[in-house]
Amino acid sequence: AAQVAGRRGLGKVLAECRKLAEGTDEASAQEAKWLMERLEPYGKGLLEKAKEAETEDAERAMSLYDQASKLFAGDPIGDEGAAAVKRLKEDPAFKKELDAAKAFKAVQAGMEKLKPCRSTEELDLATCADCKKKNAAALGGLVGQLNAIVKKYEGTNAAKQAADLLEAWGKS
Repeated sequence: AAQVAGRRGLGKVLAECRKLAEGTDEASAQEAKWLMERLEPYGKGLLEKAKEAETEDAERAMSLYDQASKLFAGDPIGDEGAAAVKRLKEDPAFKKELDAAKAFKAVQAGMEKLKPCRSTEELDLATCADCKKKNAAALGGLVGQLNAIVKKYEGTNAAKQAADLLEAWGKS
């Protein structure tokens, strides 16, 4: 129960549940089946979400596969997660997508430092000259980073996001 509550070693928990489900003690078998009916869909759900994220959010996909591999180590769910992590680490296109996502995340962190021109107004870098002037130094660095992402990671989701942001800021 502690392993399940702490979400650790769920692969071992499932292995034990499978043994109990096949056993002669009916109460233990029922309890084991009940637990398996909850854990297996959770693990398979992690894998499904990771698969869906592969094309749109490389970081999330890698994180979910890694989570499944660690939580369900010793179980086919964990094996599938570990195999996916290995496959993606060896895929040059995915690695490029992952690196691009990390670079764009750094830009997003820098964007959090931008300030609106007045304390009561929203930050408007597209049309507000005062906002552009107040954030000129930081904006220049961010524009440089965004241009680098567009160039270096052409064809990735992050490059598209960077290009869209540059366009919205009137810097494309």
